[in-house]
Amino acid sequence: MAKALSRLVRDNIHYFESFDKINVYYDNGQSQLRSLLLGIFSANFLYFEMILARQSEHPFMQLADLVASLVLLDYKTKEGNLTASENEFFAGRRKLKKVYLSALKKKSK
Repeated sequence: MAKALSRLVRDNIHYFESFDKINVYYDNGQSQLRSLLLGIFSANFLYFEMILARQSEHPFMQLADLVASLVLLDYKTKEGNLTASENEFFAGRRKLKKVYLSALKKKSK
């Protein structure tokens, strides 16, 4: 994950540098993710701040969680690594791809 995020930042460095300051809103859920984000963004940008985000104050955090979960599920379907409970919850890989992931892909275009 660290390599992929570092590459994403490097590949889009001009985009990130177009901002005066970069704020990363984080809900304090996983300490490893916090360390990863701090390391990558602080190494690449002088004007970077990590802000503790409470979902009650930032309602789009729930949407971000949903999108991140669907992206992870998309990756897992491609790798063939869905768990039994994920297969059961989404009524199978085919339905997950057809209903949920296709809707996500349409919105991301």
